[in-house]
Amino acid sequence: MASKLTKKGFTLVELLIATAIFAVFLTSIVTLLVDIYRSSRRITLEDQIYQDLRIMVKQVSDLLENSTIDYEEYYRKAVGGDLYTKSSDPTTYTYGDYGKLFYDFGSGGTGLSGEGALCNDGITPANSACVVDKTTIDRNMGKNPPLATFGDPESATAFCGASQPPYAALCTPAPTVFNLQSELYLINANGDRKTILGLELITKTVDGDSYDEKVLSTVWFNGIDTDSDDVPDDWIIGDEFNNTDDADLMTDLATPKPENEMYKDFSPISPVRTNILDLKFYISPLEDPYKAFAETDPATGTLVQPHITLVMTVEPSASELTNYLGEIPRQTIQTTIYSKVKQEVRSY
Repeated sequence: MASKLTKKGFTLVELLIATAIFAVFLTSIVTLLVDIYRSSRRITLEDQIYQDLRIMVKQVSDLLENSTIDYEEYYRKAVGGDLYTKSSDPTTYTYGDYGKLFYDFGSGGTGLSGEGALCNDGITPANSACVVDKTTIDRNMGKNPPLATFGDPESATAFCGASQPPYAALCTPAPTVFNLQSELYLINANGDRKTILGLELITKTVDGDSYDEKVLSTVWFNGIDTDSDDVPDDWIIGDEFNNTDDADLMTDLATPKPENEMYKDFSPISPVRTNILDLKFYISPLEDPYKAFAETDPATGTLVQPHITLVMTVEPSASELTNYLGEIPRQTIQTTIYSKVKQEVRSY
């Protein structure tokens, strides 16, 4: 007797169902792998910019802790003076003008032009052969400005000009507005090295596209004592920097330059893999407390050790975001740093 064989197979519906299940499974696996890759990439980028933030904060901390706030330079900026104007060419500002605001120059003269004591005759400049009229001796009054005829000492600060001739700028709006600065000016304890920190614009090219990004850059100057009074009054840019015109320095910060020229003039001290979106320096107090020792109004906060509050926001550079499809990670840090220089830096 012959047997009958029956062949069984998959129906079209079964094949479609199996294919659909496999597609869903494969899609889930691919989605999971993509999510894992994105998460890993994002974690890597977040770790990079966090580490770079710590590096930048450490650099700023080291600079400030070994220096102090350069109130003379902020005053120069407030009165519209040229960057580091030489004492031999005081067109708008001479180094030491801020320090002079705290002195009463006696009856021999007023303002910045009345320096020097007189003999008892009230006419002859004082010398070793005469009896000095003590009312004409320069006196450190510890207030800015020292003379009531020029206004309220608490109304003038290093950041809003002087109410004493020849700089008659008034401190409006309220002085507290001026503690927010985009650049950090520092000077060392000996008063013979100035440092500037600020954001520099760099143009980067990634896959044929150009991006303007910001890095934290610095430049410093060495002081020279031109009049032999033990106070540096002229400033020469450090040999480490390739610059021939000091007046172009601040323009250099705001003008984008190609990545291959980033070490001209200002030099970056932040990792170039990180783009700085925002940087603020909150300066306190608004007066040099070692010069303004007689300004004790608690509202001004003068008698406080010089310090800054740094607020910085960063994200990865465009070069780090190649083929990255997720949300761009950002990090913000805020910290307060105090100067360890507990003495007056002489400027007059």
